[in-house]
Amino acid sequence: MMPTLIESSLRAIALFVTTAILLKALGIRHPAIAYRTWATAMLAMLLAPVFVMWTPRFFTLGVPVQASITPQIDLSMFALDEAPVWPPHASRPQPTTASSQKTSGRQWLSLIWLSGVALFGSRLLWGTWLTRRFGRSARPGIPGALLHPHCASPLTIGWWHPVVILPITAFDWPKDKLEAVLLHEGAHARRRDPLFFWLADLNCCLYWFHPASWWVSRRLHMLAEDACDAEVLDSGQEPARYARWLLELAADVSTAGSRVRLWGATATGGISRRIQRIVSGRARAPMQGGVRITMARVCTAALLVSGAACRIETVEKALPGQPSMNDLLHRHASVNQENTRKWRGQEAAIRSMSPEQAAKLVAELKQHPDNVDQFRTAIRYYQVRSDVAGLTKLTLWYIEHHPNGTVSPWVLHPAWDRAAWERGAALWRRNLARPDATQETWKRAAFYIQGGSKEEAEGILLRGQAKFPTENWATPLGQLYALTLIGAVGPIADGNTVRETDPKQANTPFAQRVLRDLHTSRDPALLVQTAHWVVSWSRRHYPSSIPPHAASLITRAEQVAPADRRVRTIKVFFDEAQERYRVRGIPADRMTDTDRLAALTLKLSSYGLGSSTLEIDGQQLLSLASRDRDHPKYGDALFAANSALAHAALKRGDRKLAVRYLLASAAGPVTDRMRYGPIFMTTARQLVDSGERAAVATFLERCSKFNDRGAEQARWAAELRRGLNPDLLPYSSY
Repeated sequence: MMPTLIESSLRAIALFVTTAILLKALGIRHPAIAYRTWATAMLAMLLAPVFVMWTPRFFTLGVPVQASITPQIDLSMFALDEAPVWPPHASRPQPTTASSQKTSGRQWLSLIWLSGVALFGSRLLWGTWLTRRFGRSARPGIPGALLHPHCASPLTIGWWHPVVILPITAFDWPKDKLEAVLLHEGAHARRRDPLFFWLADLNCCLYWFHPASWWVSRRLHMLAEDACDAEVLDSGQEPARYARWLLELAADVSTAGSRVRLWGATATGGISRRIQRIVSGRARAPMQGGVRITMARVCTAALLVSGAACRIETVEKALPGQPSMNDLLHRHASVNQENTRKWRGQEAAIRSMSPEQAAKLVAELKQHPDNVDQFRTAIRYYQVRSDVAGLTKLTLWYIEHHPNGTVSPWVLHPAWDRAAWERGAALWRRNLARPDATQETWKRAAFYIQGGSKEEAEGILLRGQAKFPTENWATPLGQLYALTLIGAVGPIADGNTVRETDPKQANTPFAQRVLRDLHTSRDPALLVQTAHWVVSWSRRHYPSSIPPHAASLITRAEQVAPADRRVRTIKVFFDEAQERYRVRGIPADRMTDTDRLAALTLKLSSYGLGSSTLEIDGQQLLSLASRDRDHPKYGDALFAANSALAHAALKRGDRKLAVRYLLASAAGPVTDRMRYGPIFMTTARQLVDSGERAAVATFLERCSKFNDRGAEQARWAAELRRGLNPDLLPYSSY
């Protein structure tokens, strides 16, 4: 509530300043017109919290705030509480000690505000009750008015049907004085001034801390009296005589000691100022022409609309010299574009290269065999020309003369030239016998030989593991076993892809033995790597399902090391791939709500942020989740739906709503995917550039409590709060 109240207070200041400028610019001097304008402004202030919370925003007024001096405010109070953003039975993350202190501070502010509201509100309610009782005890006595023995001065009470109450002494007043008083109080009644005065008092209760609320209340009372005086004088009353009657009424109040102060009533006040206006002639301000009145009404309506549509917000800026998130992203894009331009230029040069130039390049390369660019150029030249002989010759030279260098020798395919491949294999075997053979030599030899003999490649890797036991052998062994289990033919191609598979190769004695060994293995890293590559390479060669080997390997890994983060991560990876295969095979007209929840969760968790139906998908997913809270993907659905809706809100320009959805995404029940899966930072990056640094820092702090990369996220959050811009790239945890 406090942020809403603060924003409403800021709006009120802007609205009142604009109203004053408007009246001055239009030359509005008649008190009745000014009274209506200020009454409208007062109502806008009273209804400002409703505007802030419920009306759509069409534009924003940004107030920059330096991030380095911005208070670290926990924005959890902005999180969406409506179901199904998070389940009623789910507990939210416990705040840290610092966050608890900030929450305590907000609670104290709220308590102080509520105490003021209670104090002034009780006075208003008590006065309202007294007014009603006072009105009921008045009795008829004069046409058009009631009489009351405790009334010392004329007043008007009542909201919808106001009545005028006069003192008992009104029987003794001259006829002209009585007519003037009735005309004055009748003007109050026709405008329903008691209702507007009561609303002004209610506004003071709500904004008791705000000087503008008290000022506008006094201003309305003053303008109302001036407008009624003007109406009396316009009826033909002499100013001097009318001023004398006001002095007599003031004397009666002074003699009685009080004029009966009632909330929601009008009474004579500010006598000396009013008499000066009457005597000087300023009380009879001429009524402005119809054009000015119309302009005043139109501008007042425009003030109300702009007050509702405008959002006054702070924009938290980074420290001077910090690149924006967009700049950081474009730096990466620029590097990629530069690499692409460089590659295209090299490709054009390679295609125009003559055999003589190629021969010169190879000669230079043999003098400087670790020149990566020259090596890639030479390889690409042979590929473009389909020169298998030249490629074979260069590859064999590297295996024989430079097997351990920076450049890894190329891999020949046995199907292209079996004899050449055998010569390369023989050279690698000879290299393994050399005293300077390193662990990289063993890995490169196995990588080459696995294209023609996976069983021999396994032996090489196992012997290398025995010679260099501290090195990482799970990755090359896992890749080799995955190639074996999916029935890969030949070596791995460019881009770490598998060219072709043969089901027969997946059922060889060697493949069956590998599977048996894996089912008894106690090495979780090996099991994870094998399962990972089986799933990855199966997407192309097994479009309808994942080979059952992956599931059995993950099951074995869970038996060996159920708490290992690598095991949990690959389990998430596998389950998501398996679920994608499942829902892909279900026709749309046969999908159940459970299937739709799974399909939308997968869509919005991966490539869905670019979808044209992003907001529709997010709302539908939230609706489905609310009806199936026991679904195993319930937490994932909440995270994906709120993330998608945050992105959609930001695209519409509503960054506050985007913040609420983003924070809600990290406040639901935590799942394994949220712990070990990817958390994409696209929306967070854009919100940082939009000025919501503290909100993004809070989001990162929440994620750091459950995500596998929590330390990095906590560091990012700390940097954001210090005014720095960390490079929040979308990333994956596996």
